[in-house]
Amino acid sequence: MSQSPGNPAFRAARLERGRHSQSDVATAYIAHASLLGEDAGVNVRQVRWWESSKPG
Repeated sequence: MSQSPGNPAFRAARLERGRHSQSDVATAYIAHASLLGEDAGVNVRQVRWWESSKPG
């Protein structure tokens, strides 16, 4: 059995929290940052990078 490429732990955590798309994660991140008084955001490309096999 081969393991799926990328960061399966991050993807599993996303799905467990009901974030069915990478866009959902980006939107939730922005909303949570706003609640904390931060002007921070990510986009789908950043989330895709986190889920990649070699995240920064």
